Amino acid sequence: MSQMAPRLALGTVQFGLPYGLARPRHRMPAGEVDAVLAEAASAGIDMLDTAAGYGDAEKVIGERKPPAARFDVVSKTAAGIDDTLGRARQSCVALRVDSLYALLVHNSADLLGGDSRKLLAMLDEVRARGLASRIGVSVYELDELDAVLQVAKLDLVQVPLNVLDQRFAASGAIARLAAAGIEVHVRSIFLQGLLVNPAEPGLAAVAPAGARAKAFRHAMARQDLDPVQASLLYAMRQPGISRVVIGVDGVGSLRQNLAAYAAALQCTAAIDYASFAVDDFSLIDPRRWN
Repeated sequence: MSQMAPRLALGTVQFGLPYGLARPRHRMPAGEVDAVLAEAASAGIDMLDTAAGYGDAEKVIGERKPPAARFDVVSKTAAGIDDTLGRARQSCVALRVDSLYALLVHNSADLLGGDSRKLLAMLDEVRARGLASRIGVSVYELDELDAVLQVAKLDLVQVPLNVLDQRFAASGAIARLAAAGIEVHVRSIFLQGLLVNPAEPGLAAVAPAGARAKAFRHAMARQDLDPVQASLLYAMRQPGISRVVIGVDGVGSLRQNLAAYAAALQCTAAIDYASFAVDDFSLIDPRRWN
């Protein structure tokens, strides 16, 4: 891989909430969290992605991370904008860190409403007081991103990206962010597992997206490529991405992802990813699934 490959960050939503589609939804047991964090640290993963809205995931991380592990933590604001400074402090206390790597606005609408100036001032205060070294936003749609960038000077943006949802890469948005010096993290690489595992029976609401995912898996099988590796490789080949956030449901899937990432670093296969892109937002936005 000629360009510098983005590094992995570990998503932690299942530390605090049931999450995911393609495997039975569950919250990760405490013992499994211990194993995942230890394995991640041992493998060189040095960043965790979490949020105030992920149940008690921040508290779980603070209590269960290995003493010798050194994780940078990206967290996200709670709903609304009231006492953003105080809530940032609460996140640091729960996580048992002095400072966050970044604090992202979880709901971009908070930056676009009538209180946006108030929120931006509070975010500046968070950074000025050393509670986070970077300020950013998590977005779902291209027009959201454009609107936010009109009103806010940000250090980091997190966007969805996968072989079905190619909008932020194909539009050039990721490359433009990187060129402007804004760090880019991508999430939803496996689309809640839909791309790499058969969906559960009876999930009619995602049947069209599931059919596209099945076609992707079959196409990768014909090329003797693991769908986890191929999914990671798509993001790793996009210029401008700093981190790929991976979600896992236990130490087994973490090991699978780590092996796939290592294989992707060496992979030279030509893959026609454009043929899998989906334009229908209702199929690629899990918020719209039942």
